[in-house]
Amino acid sequence: MPRTFLRRAVSLLAAGSAAVGLALAGASATAAKPLEPAGPPQVDHVNLGDSYSAAFGTGGVALTSLQTVAPGVSLPCFQGAGPDHVSALDGHPRVTLVADAACGGATTADIRTIVQSVPAVQAGLTEAELVSLTLGGNDVAWVETLVQCSAFADLAEVACDVLVGTAPMRIAGAAASAGQTIATVDAATDGTIVVLGYPHLVEPTGLTLPNGVVLMTAERAVEINALTDALNAALKAAVESQGATFVDVTDRFAGHGLGSADPWIALDLQNPTDPNNLHPTVDGYLEGYRPALMSEVSIGRLGR
Repeated sequence: MPRTFLRRAVSLLAAGSAAVGLALAGASATAAKPLEPAGPPQVDHVNLGDSYSAAFGTGGVALTSLQTVAPGVSLPCFQGAGPDHVSALDGHPRVTLVADAACGGATTADIRTIVQSVPAVQAGLTEAELVSLTLGGNDVAWVETLVQCSAFADLAEVACDVLVGTAPMRIAGAAASAGQTIATVDAATDGTIVVLGYPHLVEPTGLTLPNGVVLMTAERAVEINALTDALNAALKAAVESQGATFVDVTDRFAGHGLGSADPWIALDLQNPTDPNNLHPTVDGYLEGYRPALMSEVSIGRLGR
């Protein structure tokens, strides 16, 4: 299904009063009542994807549940509690978030299963003018790679080299699966599908703590950022071949990675296992992801 912005212009028909002479009956027709002007176009939005679409990094993480087609069976789903690009868009007076099925930890295959199995998502996609999502990061052990290439890992050099060396194979697999997932979404909706990419998590200068401890060297940071670029490029090719639009966010996050004076990436060194770590902060979502999404979305052109 080719992806195009739907141009739905609302025509206002002015119905003037007209007296129709009925010569044979000697009567006159009642004037037609003018039509009320139509309201502004409305956009139904469905949000899918992994933790970067589920507001991880914005604060508390809560368990939600997606009901599947099997009676009594639900799919556990974790989402962040703070504001992000999805809630900001939902706050628009002409946008309604009809289904939010983004889940922390979701792989491309998990997202495909949600689309195929959750009635609320299926119903939302049928009516949606806009579908947004992030996907692919959990398929490539992205966070694990970053951690193993930092000072958090005991055998950083060995584990990091292995993960970096095998990354191209995982990236290719993630992109192929992402293409299948977008094809599944596309088959379920006539809406515009927007896939958002991933930012560079660490500045190219590396990450050094105020006490001088180096958590990631500049060389490793450049290496990891190059893998992020490769993942984004592979995802772009795969999803756009299925009619979706891919939006790169790396430029918007430039200067705001870990190691910068104003990081938009969460990292609590007192709690290294915090699930919010290595995700955008509220600023990252509202100042990075939100304008990136809106750069590809015209509410007036999407509305119905």
